[in-house]
Amino acid sequence: MRTVIKEKYGDYQVLKLKERPIPVPNEKQVLIKVRASTINAYDVHLVKGDPFPVRMTAGLCRPKNNQLGCDLAGVIENIGSKVTKFKKGDEVFTCLADGNGDDAYSDYVCVNEELLTLKPRGISHEEAATIPMAGLTALQSVRDFGKIQPGQKVLINGATGGVGSFAVQIAKLFGGIVTAVCRTEKEEFAYSIGADYFIDYTKENLITSREKYDLIIDVVGNHAFSEYKKVLNEKGTCVMVGFSSISHMIKVGWDIFRTRNKQQKIVLSFAKNSQVEDLEFLAEKMNDKKINAIIDQTFSLSDIQQAFQYFEAEHLNGKVVISE
Repeated sequence: MRTVIKEKYGDYQVLKLKERPIPVPNEKQVLIKVRASTINAYDVHLVKGDPFPVRMTAGLCRPKNNQLGCDLAGVIENIGSKVTKFKKGDEVFTCLADGNGDDAYSDYVCVNEELLTLKPRGISHEEAATIPMAGLTALQSVRDFGKIQPGQKVLINGATGGVGSFAVQIAKLFGGIVTAVCRTEKEEFAYSIGADYFIDYTKENLITSREKYDLIIDVVGNHAFSEYKKVLNEKGTCVMVGFSSISHMIKVGWDIFRTRNKQQKIVLSFAKNSQVEDLEFLAEKMNDKKINAIIDQTFSLSDIQQAFQYFEAEHLNGKVVISE
């Protein structure tokens, strides 16, 4: 079988396809034929070893794990002797981040059964693969960390990428009034996924807006909390999902400490990437067409370098999918 490996940190030329034997599942695992996966910023960080704190867990000088890829959807081809929840032929999807393998960019992968969720028949493998990391990050940021309430005004900075496009739809699902922040050419797309209002950051500084928001979801990480406070309601919450630099990360940590007993709060979103109940929730909403998978571009596994280059170079509408 083919699998993508990275033997050192660097640009996307370090990604190579290698032939390996098809793995054999242990007694509590299943063997999945991977049909689709996606690219996340998480994967980019693991390829480049940047920002540097990534290396504290991924390997200081060289990657501890030379495989890559966290989101996957596929079909079970074999099961371990103690697997009880699934059978051969089941269509499933999951996230392999947080020490669960990070090896989705492969033809086959072994996964512990407790990590898996059945894929609804009404959505494709490509659609299911968009859900895990981006969908869970958006859901938990809006619902759990942001504690959204119906009728609240929600500002989403970076509203058209993988996490952002899910966040807009999820905020609307929970009754939010959503303002999307993105580039000029993204306006039509932002409205198409449910945004009520639009701020073109190339023409307007969102920090100077006269509007006040109950909840801010920052996927980009290009503003400090001291700036967001100007457009945040007295009891509002700012959820930080993305970071632009190590210094920005440090500032966010300091702001979290300073606002821990204040009415205006900043919260750091740490998604639980293998939360099966949340995966089931998102899959159900997608199956019912209440949330849509947004796929910007699809690449084959053999074009993995080009896929990463496209992911980083373009201002995406949704997700970049790797499909077999």
